[in-house]
Amino acid sequence: MIVYRGTPYRERRLRPAGYECVFFASTFDTAADYAAGEKAVDEKGWGYVAKWDVGRQKLLDADDQKAVAKVFGRPPLQEDQILFFEPTMDWVEAVMAKGYTGTRLGDDLCVFDASDAELLSAWRVELSESGRSWQKRPVA
Repeated sequence: MIVYRGTPYRERRLRPAGYECVFFASTFDTAADYAAGEKAVDEKGWGYVAKWDVGRQKLLDADDQKAVAKVFGRPPLQEDQILFFEPTMDWVEAVMAKGYTGTRLGDDLCVFDASDAELLSAWRVELSESGRSWQKRPVA
């Protein structure tokens, strides 16, 4: 599975930041938003987007109420979507016990084990002056 990861700093390997998963985006633009756009932690106006191959994944779609109900044996709760962004080990184990290797919520992906992920390419990104597109430059 090919995914993108946007960060305010350059990554050469993945380091989960105190969560039980590594976050990715399914699209370049969503990742760029995390790197340098409206979702960025840093206000410098630029960041990095990396393209990763995370191998074969089976993701639980947090918006699929039937699938979430099968995992937890109850209707989905608002708490389930909150736990997508701040997963606990108990929550991850419950999802993994049903054969999933991560979760999806819209364009956002959470992969529980990205230790074999392969970095394919990376770009320094900056929002264009018009604010409608991303200027990107490859980085080595």
